[in-house]
Amino acid sequence: MLQHKNAVAKALFNRAGSFQTIPDTKKYIGSSEDRLPPIKTRGVVYQIACKTCTMVYIGQTGRMLEHRLKENQRALKLLDINTSAVAQHAIQQHHRIDWENVTIVDHQQKLHKRCYSESPIRMSGPSMNRDTGLLLPVYNCQTKM
Repeated sequence: MLQHKNAVAKALFNRAGSFQTIPDTKKYIGSSEDRLPPIKTRGVVYQIACKTCTMVYIGQTGRMLEHRLKENQRALKLLDINTSAVAQHAIQQHHRIDWENVTIVDHQQKLHKRCYSESPIRMSGPSMNRDTGLLLPVYNCQTKM
């Protein structure tokens, strides 16, 4: 391990003691390809589709997406329509949910930004959601016309 650190130090400093740019620093530092898998992402607006019809569920979570999906899957397994709109749709309509192709629609760390981000998406097509979420005044004006 110490030899590796010395190699990194030698690669990044020139003889004058100042930093130099080298083309293959990615092998020492890492790259943007070292990101977490989408399922491990926090602070997201996500979409879950139905395999049987065209309806989708748009949700948001500040926690790891994987945890939120497991909660929905558990509700479906326990036939609990009160805690999950996805489970309610699957149970009442006898439909199958596409758990393998959950899509991240937006990344927002702040709750209010996630809520505002998901609302127009919920209104854009057939939805399993029970409500429209938070709406900006501009959307309220458009829906009254």
